[in-house]
Amino acid sequence: MSKQEKNFDKAVKIITAIENSTINAVYTDYILDEILTCIRKHYGIKASLEALDVLIASKIQMVKVEEKHIRTAIEIFRKYPKLSFTDAISVAVMIEKNIENICSFDSDFDSIPRIRRLEEIN
Repeated sequence: MSKQEKNFDKAVKIITAIENSTINAVYTDYILDEILTCIRKHYGIKASLEALDVLIASKIQMVKVEEKHIRTAIEIFRKYPKLSFTDAISVAVMIEKNIENICSFDSDFDSIPRIRRLEEIN
């Protein structure tokens, strides 16, 4: 994410809050792919490698998507037409791990019961 992005400052605050707290945060390998591909496409190789290094060094845990997540995500993807398949994967992992909160600027998550979308962490 670049400083030109409208949510850059909020994203930095979220990552800083996670790093400075006891919050257990996760992301999936699908999200890693999405982040790095987007950054490389819009901001170049250097920015994508910097983002990769930040994620690897962070205490945020990467969860590898498994077949059980894909099966659940297919059901979610069929039920909620606003969600991308990657978002459906995120919800499937959240369900499996009993995670209720997601830090995201994507309002498509607002339609999912039991999921609370946060744009900031206090």
